[in-house]
This record gives sequence, structure tokens and C-alpha cells, in this order.
Amino acid sequence: MQLGGGPLIIFCPEHAQILADGGFSKDDVRQFLYETSRVKVSDFPPETLNGMVRHRRPRKFTSDHPDSGIPLADSPEEIRILVAVGRVRTR
Repeated sequence: MQLGGGPLIIFCPEHAQILADGGFSKDDVRQFLYETSRVKVSDFPPETLNGMVRHRRPRKFTSDHPDSGIPLADSPEEIRILVAVGRVRTR
């Protein structure tokens, strides 16, 4: 979000299957995340907020209030979704 790349969301196969079984496509998940996920203004260091967020995303930055939120991405299409498979280690 800060440096211009869209967010990457990584699901394990089990969670991806739960979403698929519920009838959600990747596009559905992207749209949901775009509509509901926000980063609070207060979560950004001042230099990042002033130097990057305000200049790169002026249409999305609408308030200085610490509790206001900035969308996770500029559009749903910027959100990348990946299902990662790996070996699980247990003790």
C-alpha cells in the first residue's frame, strides 16, 4: 500500500476451500476486502502519512482524523490472492 504495490493476501488451502465451499470466488473475496478493510490513519507514522499516503492516494485520503480509515487498495483488482501450500511441521 505504501510503496505502490497492491496487497497480497495468502490463504492456506483449508481456508481457501472454506471460502470456495461458501460460494465465494477470488473476485468476491477481493471485493469484500476492498469494501471492508481499512488502515487507520493513526497506524501510519507521520512521515509515511505525509510523504507517501497523502501524495500517492489523495482520492482515498479524505480525513486527518486518527480513527478514519484508508482503503487497503485503490481498487479490488489491486488485491492479489494466493493459496500457499507448504509442509506442516508438528512436534
